[in-house]
Amino acid sequence: MMDTAREPTIQTRHILFVEDPKGSRAILLEPSTYSIGREENHSIVLHSRLVSRHHATLFGVQYPGSLEYSFWIVDGDAKQERSTNGLIVNGKRRLCHKLKHGDLILFGGGAKASYQVESDSSTPTPNCIYPSQQQPIYEPSNHLETHFLPKPELKQLCDAALSRLASFPELSPYAIIETNLEGQIAYLNPAALTAFPNLQSQDRKHPLLRDLLEILKTQNVNLLHRSIEVNDRLYEQSIHLISESQLVRSYIFDITERHEAVSALRQSEATNRALVHAIPDAMLRINCHGKLVDFKAPTNFQFPIDVTHGIGRQLDKILPSITAELFQHSLKQALETQEIQVFEFQLQLQGSLYDYEARSVTISTQEVLCMVRDITARKHAEQMIHYQAFYDELTGLPNRTLFDRHLEEAITNAKEHSCSMGVMFLDIDRFKTINDTLGHANGDRVVCEFGQRLSQCLRSSDIVARWGGDEFTILLPYLKTPEAAQEIAQRILDTFKTPFQIDDRELFIGSSIGIAIYPEHGEDSETLLRNADVALYRVKEQGRQNFQLYIPTMNSQASMRLSLENSLHQALERQEFCLCYQPQIDITTGKITGMEALLRWYHPHFGLVSPDRFIP
Repeated sequence: MMDTAREPTIQTRHILFVEDPKGSRAILLEPSTYSIGREENHSIVLHSRLVSRHHATLFGVQYPGSLEYSFWIVDGDAKQERSTNGLIVNGKRRLCHKLKHGDLILFGGGAKASYQVESDSSTPTPNCIYPSQQQPIYEPSNHLETHFLPKPELKQLCDAALSRLASFPELSPYAIIETNLEGQIAYLNPAALTAFPNLQSQDRKHPLLRDLLEILKTQNVNLLHRSIEVNDRLYEQSIHLISESQLVRSYIFDITERHEAVSALRQSEATNRALVHAIPDAMLRINCHGKLVDFKAPTNFQFPIDVTHGIGRQLDKILPSITAELFQHSLKQALETQEIQVFEFQLQLQGSLYDYEARSVTISTQEVLCMVRDITARKHAEQMIHYQAFYDELTGLPNRTLFDRHLEEAITNAKEHSCSMGVMFLDIDRFKTINDTLGHANGDRVVCEFGQRLSQCLRSSDIVARWGGDEFTILLPYLKTPEAAQEIAQRILDTFKTPFQIDDRELFIGSSIGIAIYPEHGEDSETLLRNADVALYRVKEQGRQNFQLYIPTMNSQASMRLSLENSLHQALERQEFCLCYQPQIDITTGKITGMEALLRWYHPHFGLVSPDRFIP
């Protein structure tokens, strides 16, 4: 009887040789799914910062009715999120590729892999090539070349990989669960026991296992990803149906923090979008070469950039040259100093002048975000505030504050150039009578026309200001002689000889003018104004409608007058007044017809003070 020798079963091994900056290693592949990336939670970790977090996915596909299987490699993860560098297989970029013996895979950053198919028989697997000398995997100059390790070294690396893979589930920090096709738990690694201590007691009622087989059957798939919540924690469950082993394997990843971070990021993005829509500013992204990268602006924002045609163009092509230079300078300063740059500019749009404020801040080493705000209304308000602070609302002339500034500047200039300048103090004669007779409205009209006439008869360098009420001041910043000031004063008096027309009335308005000259009559503003006022008072004493240069003796007279006024308040208490009687005589008969009572003041210092001195 003849024994028939049974042909031994040839077992094929699929091996992935991986090389990265940390070294080389061999991985024996099962008909399963492997995630490839730089993070430690992946099945195959590539130690390179240039590798994406989830760079690729390796799928094992078993042929129906056979123990043979093959592998497909896909760029990115199972959710179709692609890697940054992509996959290069045999020198060509691939999104998806069925691996063949000898394929060389490049991930970038020094990370690469070689796919080998090895059988137990002494006869090499068809299409296998074993080079005669040992050499590491490297990136060839010709990507169509294929390089392999020698067979003895390959066998040694395979055994090491088997030993390493045997302990992989036990050492994995992530939960791994295996169930049979009846849903009974076949294996739990230590991480699963720690994370889910009640998993064995709940068995198929546990959220991770509940309806698991039904879902696989319903969807008719061997690979499934889902998110599931367990004890207020969110997990991602990667489910693999391994038909040859009659097992369902689940990899469980805690994604609670990642989910919260993503939610926070989305909320932050939503908030940022809301802020972008809410703020009244236009936003320009400009690169370091002065090219507009992006532009966003609120509705009805007046700005000369057409979004359709402006993006991608140089600023000097879409903005006036002066404005573009301001942006370019701000861009350069922001990139060099890393500080916020603020500047203002104006644009003429549709016949109107608009004011803008721009703030430039760096958002990268190559780009600047420039926020532009329309400040036209603010500028108008500032101009109005400035006008109200320095100009008289009724006449439009400079007020006392602005006049004081100009006077200080004129004094400084006169000191530096050793020249003369003058100040005039004047008012409207008998203005109170006009105001009381014609009313305040007509009084205001008189004040306005009075100011206009003053402005018309002065030199271009002279400044007239309303001091208050019916009082005006005039600054004469350049005088060759005091007589020049007198000539101007006479011209002012002459202009008031023409009557004022108020409704159907003609009013003849006079003015009294006091003049003080720098430096003869004072070297500071306060002294000059005071002395001009003293000269004005002297004009009024002498009959009004005239002008008078200040004379130093006026101050002594004014001091005496002030002293008399102060003493007059105490004269009654001190019994300095006496009553004198003056008879009235009829010169025809020589008889006394009456008596006139006269009040006389005997001052202890000035003696007898006549009434014309203390009764104005």
